[in-house]
Amino acid sequence: KADHRKARLRIEMEAAYRDAGVRTIVLRAGDYLDDAVAGNWFDSHIANKAHKGRISYPGPTDLPHAWAWLPDVARAAVMLSEQRATLPAFQDVLFPGYTLTGTELIAATETALGRDLKQTRFPWWALSLIAPFSPLMREVKAMRYLLNRPHQVNGATFAKRLPDFRATPLPA
Repeated sequence: KADHRKARLRIEMEAAYRDAGVRTIVLRAGDYLDDAVAGNWFDSHIANKAHKGRISYPGPTDLPHAWAWLPDVARAAVMLSEQRATLPAFQDVLFPGYTLTGTELIAATETALGRDLKQTRFPWWALSLIAPFSPLMREVKAMRYLLNRPHQVNGATFAKRLPDFRATPLPA
């Protein structure tokens, strides 16, 4: 449902590609995870203080949320591009990634780092103060709703197109 500006822009852009007949593969994924600082939601807002032993999850920790390991997404994009001749002119594929609660994501982060992390409150109040002056923070605030309700990605088309794809397992 296009109930915010970013969704309306995405729908308009995809319609323009589809209507123009431009061969397009859209690979959608949850929020990105990576082991390098990339400026994504996870490393810039959630785990940005992990080096100090703290993590700040921005939503209820008991709700599932869609996450995607960025190297896996890149690998899937290459695999899909290699199939482009057999795909429809406009192909929309949802990358299943991981569906994790905040508690599960924090536990996986602790395992990956080999240390316990103290969970702190996400500073939505500070973000709200900055948002009027920062286009990026306005967009982060606009997407908050995705953290306040269960969110997962249906990977049925992905599994059909890439049946041999194996995702990187979470740290155990």
